[in-house]
Amino acid sequence: MSTIANGGTRIAPRLVKEIHETSPKGGIGNLEDVIPTKIMNTLQVEKKILDHIKEGLYRVTHGENGTSASTFKNYSPEVAGKNRDCRSILFWANPAYKNEGCRKLNIHFMYAPYDNPEIVVSVVAPYFKDGLPSDYAAKIAKKSV
Repeated sequence: MSTIANGGTRIAPRLVKEIHETSPKGGIGNLEDVIPTKIMNTLQVEKKILDHIKEGLYRVTHGENGTSASTFKNYSPEVAGKNRDCRSILFWANPAYKNEGCRKLNIHFMYAPYDNPEIVVSVVAPYFKDGLPSDYAAKIAKKSV
């Protein structure tokens, strides 16, 4: 998702981009270090194709028929993402669910802000029974931005 958000540039993940001293009053102090951005590679794909994909991701969160549009309709910053519901046998990951059979798995991944991406969020919500909203993971993702 971050590679799409970055226009095809794959950047190595990092937890921090700057390190600051603590000010005498306990706040953010002077800048000590900047962690450089490491470009890993770039997709060899035409810009118009990436733009088309990004528009599709935007429509998921803002389009009339978007699967998570109701969650992000009036949300700021504007996001783009993909919401997915699937049925999966998950007992291989947790033997306690071996006799439960097929369970619902809800996934949402997104980036924000849409116009100038700074963050990518991925949420996987496994082991749910039928009846939960199809945008359950999207609602969790929304709280993290």
